[in-house]
Amino acid sequence: MKSKLLILLPLIVACASAPPAAPPADPCAFLTAEDIKAVEGEAPVSTHPTSHVSGDTTVSQCFYLMPEQSKSISVEITTSANLHKTWEQQFEPAEEKESNETHALEIKDLGTEAYWGGNRVSGSLYMLTRDGIFKITVGGAGDVATKMERSKALARRIAR
Repeated sequence: MKSKLLILLPLIVACASAPPAAPPADPCAFLTAEDIKAVEGEAPVSTHPTSHVSGDTTVSQCFYLMPEQSKSISVEITTSANLHKTWEQQFEPAEEKESNETHALEIKDLGTEAYWGGNRVSGSLYMLTRDGIFKITVGGAGDVATKMERSKALARRIAR
């Protein structure tokens, strides 16, 4: 028994001394109900945070349920030890794109870098900040330009 304990001792010490994983950021803390009301004209009914950790990458999302469900908003933040590498991989041109997809459009004066990506039906704003990579998706009626402007307004509130 003593020899088994001596073999396991280095493993036990290594596990005990390893720093604990950082808790994921609260994705619902980046926008308040007042922030959303200022942009959307009404406050969310509720918020629903979720998080997923894979290796050194954490993806946390807040789903803001609006009074009319189709107008709901999603804010996702990705944090990683290699944040810039993750960012660069996200926007490398794909070898094959579906015919209804558009290339990401660069958005100036927002975060460190920002892009709008999607198609004529839906899209999301992606913004790199010191806190992480944000993905903002707004629902509801409107064309791409309208949704892009609403997403940019929310992104400015996150980046402040």
